[in-house]
Amino acid sequence: MTALWIAFVSLYFLAGTAMLVQGGMQLALLRALRKAPPPLVDAPRPEGSLLVQLPVYNESAVAQRLLNAIARLRWSGGDLHIQILDDSTDATPELVAAWLDVHAATHPARWSHLRRTNRSGFKAGALDAGLRAAPDADFVAIFDADFVPEPDFLERATAALIGQPQTAAVQARWAHLNRSENALTSVQALNLDAHFTVEQGGRSALGGWAAFNGTAGVWRRSAIDEAGGWMGDTLAEDFDLSIRVQLAGWRVAYLDDLEAPAELPARFGAYASQQHRWTAGGAGCARKHVRAIWRSYRGARRRHALGQLFASSIHVPVWLMTTASVPLVAIEAWSGAFGWVLPTGAVFAAALLVLIALYAEAHKRRGSASWFPRQLLGMLLLGTGMTWRNVRSVRQGWRGRAGGFVRTPKGGMASAVVSRSVTAEWFWSLYFAAGIALGAWVGEWGLLPFHALLAAGYAWVGHMSRTP
Repeated sequence: MTALWIAFVSLYFLAGTAMLVQGGMQLALLRALRKAPPPLVDAPRPEGSLLVQLPVYNESAVAQRLLNAIARLRWSGGDLHIQILDDSTDATPELVAAWLDVHAATHPARWSHLRRTNRSGFKAGALDAGLRAAPDADFVAIFDADFVPEPDFLERATAALIGQPQTAAVQARWAHLNRSENALTSVQALNLDAHFTVEQGGRSALGGWAAFNGTAGVWRRSAIDEAGGWMGDTLAEDFDLSIRVQLAGWRVAYLDDLEAPAELPARFGAYASQQHRWTAGGAGCARKHVRAIWRSYRGARRRHALGQLFASSIHVPVWLMTTASVPLVAIEAWSGAFGWVLPTGAVFAAALLVLIALYAEAHKRRGSASWFPRQLLGMLLLGTGMTWRNVRSVRQGWRGRAGGFVRTPKGGMASAVVSRSVTAEWFWSLYFAAGIALGAWVGEWGLLPFHALLAAGYAWVGHMSRTP
């Protein structure tokens, strides 16, 4: 029995240490952001041919809104070519064709509607096919179907790219069209604000390793070609290309003052499929590139590169530590030799405090949350409740078995992947409820708030997973 207890204690401390390391890296990003100088106002006039790529797949609910927004984009630097990369199997191709019949002939840009016979490579395959059909483009802008960029987006983004010769791509900050639609969209908005404002902003301030987020950005065509082009061997083709261009000596820049409004998934099925793709894709990129990054970088650059590479994999130590905390309550109560474990382990709460500081900074800079404490509680509940799902996605990504690319439904449509059966989240909710009962029984109250958060978070996700 003592050997089993030692195993639980070791697991608890190893997982907690991993969380502290990740928290330390996030704290470094927060500090760098607060010390960053204001962005430069002067920028060169953009010049060159620009290709706008719009990868769509069954986007009938939002296709017309996307095309209307893209038609308003300004580009005075040269030739403008707009590609609709349409792999759809629903009514989207007919809607696009009808829109083009009305608007394309009088628009100053050249429009193309590309249809493939199969979805080979999914989004990466569509982007690659579009590039091969437009070999002369100097710059490439990408917008997913749910984005509504402002008319000056192309000129502002490309001016920033031209002003930084070693920059392969610039990434704009995502804004949110439906932040207040429901509790789920409100929580996602806070989470994405923290990611872009603090994490991407901090990496930009450090001048180090960063990433393109797949949409609402502009690429230098030569950098894409030098890195080997788009590849569909992970679910995160954007992160994969970001890694390869930086290994080739380029950098990716983030523009906090340039925003692109987009639609957040309003239903849990859409949100869950998106999270699986992002989490499994990040793990797949770690599997693919960890050796190259370790060999290529040293010092702080290596630490931050690995920190971002393993960001999605942090769900594994979170799950291990929280799961081990329940039997540790019994171990502390019934074995005097281990009474020091939970009081000492309280230091791991520092990782949670860093996370809260990130959200607070995002709220302060964006100033768009009506009631921050409620949003923060929702974020903590959703984050804890998604842990087991994210662990499964991480495992699939590391094994190279993440499945096919599942689009995120737009325009309020439900996802076909939602299960109406009893999910694993209900088991984990009961597990941590048992931890609350055990703590009350033995008089160990220190973990009660965390176990209550975990039980409630898993219950919320379990409830949402039963609705379309």
